[in-house]
Amino acid sequence: IIHFSSNDVFSTNKFTITENEKCNPINQYGKSKYLGEKLIMSKLNKYIIIRTSWVYGSIKNKGFLSKVIKNIENGQKVFYGVYDYISSPTSCTNIKNFIEILISKYLKKELVYPNIFHLTDQGYCSKYMFLKSILKIYLKNDMSDITLKRVNQRYFSSTKRSKKSILDIEKIKDTYNYFPNHWSENLKTEIKLLSEKKY
Repeated sequence: IIHFSSNDVFSTNKFTITENEKCNPINQYGKSKYLGEKLIMSKLNKYIIIRTSWVYGSIKNKGFLSKVIKNIENGQKVFYGVYDYISSPTSCTNIKNFIEILISKYLKKELVYPNIFHLTDQGYCSKYMFLKSILKIYLKNDMSDITLKRVNQRYFSSTKRSKKSILDIEKIKDTYNYFPNHWSENLKTEIKLLSEKKY
């Protein structure tokens, strides 16, 4: 089984978090993900757990990226970006590429399990910077009519989160020689794919 989990199973503010870091969920979502991990590990011998963060992609009418682009198309001029939460975005294309590697290894009987991997795009940013990048790419750097305001986490949600949650992805590089693109490059790809779809 391949099971997807989240960086919310951690509450540490370390610069990077390895797969060996002790889980300590900071909110209910993280607790549910951690319980899912524990259940799989207690019942199965052959599993891969993949922890991600800030998953985004070219899924029409679903997810943060699609919502921002739809709001642009609907004429929204003011946007709010969270500046005090830093993590690593994870594109759906990145996830797809890694899953294809795992399937290939499985078919060749080269898959090593049980195992836990952290998977994100290269690099990290704040939600504010991620939103700003979406706007700049989609609007081709013409943000003259756009106002982007900085807000803290509490502006949108009372859910408790770490200020910084960056997953270390060295293990997937060492194990499968897989090197994800930087989030800024993957973002361009996802925006291009989403722009080709009709709402």
